[in-house]
Amino acid sequence: MSDQPKSFRRSFGLLDATMVVAGSMIGSGIFIVSADITRNTGSAGWLVLIWAITGLLTLTAALSYGELSGMFPKAGGQYVYLKEAFGPLPAFLFGWSFLTIIQAGSIAAVGVAFAKFSAYIFPALSEKNVVAHLGITSISSAQLTAILLIVFLTFINTRGVREGKVIQTVFTLTKIAALIGLIVFGGMAASQPTWNANWQSGFSLGKLEGGHSQLLPYAGFTVMGAIAGSMVGSLFSSDSWNNVTFIAGEIKRPERNIGLSLFLGTLMVTTIYVLTNLVYLGVMPLQEIAFAENDRVGVAASRYIFGAKGTVIIAVLLMVSTFGCNNGLILSGARVCYCMAKDGLFFRQLGSLNKNAVPGKALWLQCIWASLLCLSGRYGQLLEYVIFVVLLFYILTIAGIFRLRRQRPDIPRPYKAFGYPWLPLLYIVSAAIICLALLVYKPLYTWPGLAIVLLGIPVYAWYRKARPQQVAASGSGQLIKLLVMITVSGGISVHSTAQQKTTNALYEQTSEINNLMVPYYADKGSLERFYFIENSPERRERLQQLYSGYRQQLQEIDFEALPAGSRVDYILFRRELQEQLRLLETEAQQCHQLDAWFPFAADIYSIEKARRRGGKPDAAGVAATYHQAALLIREKEKQLEGNHTLDIHLLRRAAGITRGLHTALESVHTFYNGYDPQYSWWAPGPYRELDTALKRYAALWAKKISAAPGGKDDGSGITGHPIGREELVRQLQYEMVPYSPEELIDIANKEFAYCDAEMLKAATDMGLGKDWKQALEKIKNSYVPAGEQPQVIMKLYHESVNFLKAHDLLTIPPMAEETWRMIMMTPERQLVNPFFTGGEELSISYPTDSMSEADKLMSMRGNNPHLSRATVHHELIAGHGLQQFMTSRYKTYRHFETPFWIEGWALYWEMLLWDMKFARSPEDRVGMLFWRMHRCARIIFSLNYHLGKWTPQQCVDFLVNRVGHERANAEGEVRRSFAGDYSPLYQVAYMIGGLQFMALKQELVDSGKMTYRQFHDAILKENMLPVELIRALLTGKTITKDFKTSWRFYQR
Repeated sequence: MSDQPKSFRRSFGLLDATMVVAGSMIGSGIFIVSADITRNTGSAGWLVLIWAITGLLTLTAALSYGELSGMFPKAGGQYVYLKEAFGPLPAFLFGWSFLTIIQAGSIAAVGVAFAKFSAYIFPALSEKNVVAHLGITSISSAQLTAILLIVFLTFINTRGVREGKVIQTVFTLTKIAALIGLIVFGGMAASQPTWNANWQSGFSLGKLEGGHSQLLPYAGFTVMGAIAGSMVGSLFSSDSWNNVTFIAGEIKRPERNIGLSLFLGTLMVTTIYVLTNLVYLGVMPLQEIAFAENDRVGVAASRYIFGAKGTVIIAVLLMVSTFGCNNGLILSGARVCYCMAKDGLFFRQLGSLNKNAVPGKALWLQCIWASLLCLSGRYGQLLEYVIFVVLLFYILTIAGIFRLRRQRPDIPRPYKAFGYPWLPLLYIVSAAIICLALLVYKPLYTWPGLAIVLLGIPVYAWYRKARPQQVAASGSGQLIKLLVMITVSGGISVHSTAQQKTTNALYEQTSEINNLMVPYYADKGSLERFYFIENSPERRERLQQLYSGYRQQLQEIDFEALPAGSRVDYILFRRELQEQLRLLETEAQQCHQLDAWFPFAADIYSIEKARRRGGKPDAAGVAATYHQAALLIREKEKQLEGNHTLDIHLLRRAAGITRGLHTALESVHTFYNGYDPQYSWWAPGPYRELDTALKRYAALWAKKISAAPGGKDDGSGITGHPIGREELVRQLQYEMVPYSPEELIDIANKEFAYCDAEMLKAATDMGLGKDWKQALEKIKNSYVPAGEQPQVIMKLYHESVNFLKAHDLLTIPPMAEETWRMIMMTPERQLVNPFFTGGEELSISYPTDSMSEADKLMSMRGNNPHLSRATVHHELIAGHGLQQFMTSRYKTYRHFETPFWIEGWALYWEMLLWDMKFARSPEDRVGMLFWRMHRCARIIFSLNYHLGKWTPQQCVDFLVNRVGHERANAEGEVRRSFAGDYSPLYQVAYMIGGLQFMALKQELVDSGKMTYRQFHDAILKENMLPVELIRALLTGKTITKDFKTSWRFYQR
C-alpha cells in the first residue's frame, strides 16, 4: 500500500475539462427526445422554446457552480459542495441517489443506446436477438454489447487518467464536428414549405394524444404540468454537465478552469441542441418529429438530409456520441464513490487510488452495478423518474452558495457566481416551479425518485452506527445487501409506474359510453340470432325490451359530466336506440294492419319457438296445422288478387312476413324430419303443400309490389320505390344534414356549373375548343387491352400514394400499404358496379370473355386510365382502403355508419387532390371532372327520383347525356341506386359529405389551426361519425344534450 499514490494527478487542461462537460452532456437524447416534447407541446415554437429554456437553466446553473468549484477544487464535486454547505446527510443522500440510479443508470442507458445504434450496421447486435432466457427475464445481444462497452471503458479508465482523457477529448471533438456537419448539411437540405408548414401553429400549446394527430389544448394550470413534463427529456439530455466537478482533483488550475469549462461546455451544447432542432423543423414535418418510429427523430431527419444512407450516417454519429458520453460518465462518476468512502460513508476499501492514481476499485464497483442494471432492463425506466430528484439536488447545491456566503465568508473565492444573487436565485425559482409542477401534475415523474432518495435515510443511519472496521471487514456481504435494497426499491418503482402507464393506455380508445355500447351490440347480436324469424311478434317484443333497457341505462348517465368524445357517443347511441324503437313501432303497426292476411302465422311461430329448444312436437297436430295454413293461403290469394288498397309500405312488410314464415317452416322441418319418427310419418306431405303455398304467396306479394305506384318497369328494366319528400327530410335530419332536398339539388347544380366551366377549359387545352364531350370521348378511347388493367391500377396507385406522401397529407401505416389486394369483378357484379370498387380488397371492373363485344367495349372505355387515375385514391389510400384499416383499429366500438362519412371522405380526396393539382395533363383533368360531375348528377337524379319527379329511364338518360356515361354503365349506376341495398341518401352522400369535409378543412387547415396530417389523422382516428360532430370535436365546440344539426357548411 505504501507504493500507492495518495492523491490524484492534475492532468486535465481547459480543453480537456470542456470536453468532459460537453461530452458527458451529448449522448443520444438530442436525437430522440424531441419527439416526446413535440407530442406534449404540439408546436414548433414550443419545441424550440423548451430546448432554449433548458439550455438557459443549464447555463445559469453552470455559472453558479463556478463559485463552488473554485472554493472546493477537489474530487467529489457536488457531493463535496453539499457536505460543506449542509452537512453529511444531504451529501450522502445525493451520493446514494447518484451511485445507485442517476450515474449508473445513465451509464447503462447510454451503453444500450450505443448497442441499439450499432445494430443498424451490425444487425446481430439488435435487442431482438435474444441470446439467453433466464426465467423472468432474457438477455439480448444489445445488453451484452452494452456490458462489454462498459467493461472496456472501465478498464481504460483504470489504466490512468491520461487514457480516459484522450478518449474523452477525441470522441467529444469528433461528435461536435459531426453535429456541426449535420446542422450545416441539414440547413442546406431544409425545405421552405416544410419550415412554413411547421410554423403554422406558431406557439400553440396542446397535446398529441398517443399518436393522435389532433392538437388537444390544455386547460387551466395543467399548462404548467405540460411544460414541466415536456422538459423532462430535454433536462436529461442536458444533464451531466457537472461531471467535470467530480474530477476537480485532477484538473489543472481548477479555480479557473472548472468554472470556465462549465460555461464554455454548456454554452456550446445548448447552441448545438437548439440549432439541431431548427434543422429538424426545416427538413421534416412536425408530425413526423412527433411520431418518428421509436422516437428516433435523428434517424428520420438524416434520411431527409442524406437520403437512403442517412440511417447509417446517423448510426455512426450516435455510436461515436454514446461512446464518448459513456466514457465521460464512467471517468467522473467513480470519484463520488471514492469521496464517500474517504468520509467513512461507504466501503472504506473504495477510498483508495490504484498505482495509476485513479480510484480503480470504485470504477469496478460502478462497472458491476451498471452492468447489472443493463441485464435487468430497468435502467431506462428508473432513470426517467429521477429528474425531479436531480433538480432538487441542483436547487439545494446552488442554495448552498447563499448559505456559504453567509456562514463562511472568509473562504477564498477565486471566482464568484456571475449575476449573484439574481442569476442563482433565478435558477432556484425556475427549477422549483418545474419541480412543483411535476409534483402536482406529473406525479409519475416525482414519487419513484423520492422513494429511492428516502430509502437512503435508513442506509445512512446504518452506516453512521456501524463501526468503520465492520464496514471494511465485511464489505462484500454489505455490498450484496445494498444491491438487494436498490434492486427491490427500483423494481417496485418500475412495476408501479409501468402499471400506471398501462392503465392510462387502456382509455385511449374508449369512453364512458363504451361500457354500454359494447355489451349492447353483443346482446343485440345474440337476440337476433336466437329470435331469427323476420317480423315475428316474439322477436319484436324482445328487441323492444333490449332497446328500452339500454335507453334507460343511458338516461341514468350524467351527460354534463362527460367529456366531448363521450358526449358524441351518448348522442349517437341515443339516436341509434330511438331509431330502432321507431322502426319496431312501425313494424308492429304494419303487422297489425296485415293480421287478416296471415291468420295462420301464430301457429307457425309457436311450432318454431318450441323447436328452438328441442320440444317434442305433436306430429299429427303439426301436420294438420300445415294443411290448414295451406288452405288459408289459397283463400287469401284469391282476396289479394282483387285488392288494390294496400300501399307500398304494407306490401313490402307483407312480403317480409311471408319470408319469415317460410324460414320458420324450413327451420322446423329441417330439425325434425328424418330424426323424429312421428314427425317423419305425419308431416312431409303437408309440409310440401305449405311450402308450395308460401312460395306462391310470396310471388303474389312481389307482383303486387312491382305493380304499385312507382314500382312499374318504365322500359329500363329497373324498378324501385320512391320514398317521398317527407321521408327524405326525416332521413336528412337523422344524418345531421340541415338542408332540404331542394337545397341539395341546388348545391349540386352549382357544383355542376363549376365542373362545366373547368371541363371547357380542359377541352380547350386539349385543342378541342369547347367540345367537352369530344374531350371525354378522346380519353375513353385511351383504354388498355383486356388483361392489362391490373398493371395500370398498380401504376396509378403508386402515383397517388407518392403524391400523398410528398405533400405530407396524412399518416399511412405500412401495414395498410402492405395488405390491400386485387380481385377481378365478376360479369354479374359489373351489372350493378360498372367501375372498380375499393377497400382492403380492390375489385377491378374490366371485360371478361363471357361478355358481349358491346359490353366489353363499354367496360374498357368506362375504366380508361384517366378516369381510373381520378379515383384510385378514392378506393384505396386515403379513401376506402385506409378507412377500413383505421376503423378496425381505432374506437372500434363506434358502429355509427353513415355514407356521409364513408363516401364523403373518399370523395373529399378527389376534391382535395384536384385543388392540389394532382391532375398532370388536360386529359387527367377531364377524368377528374367527369367523376365530380357524376357525383353532382347522383344528387340530382336520386333526389328527383325519390321526390317522384323522375323515372329510372330519365335517370339513365341524364347520366348519358349530361355526364357522358356509357349507357350500360349508366344503367348499372341507376340499378345500384334504386334496386340495390343502398339507402335513398347514399348517392347524395358522396358529394355532400365531401363538401362537408372540404368546409371543415377550410375552417381548420386553411386557417392554420391544424396541419393536413393532423387534420386527416384526427378524422380517421375518431372512426365513423356524422361530419358535424367531427367538427364539434376538432373545434372544441360545446356539445349539448339536446344537440340538433345546424351546420350550414356550403359556400360557393
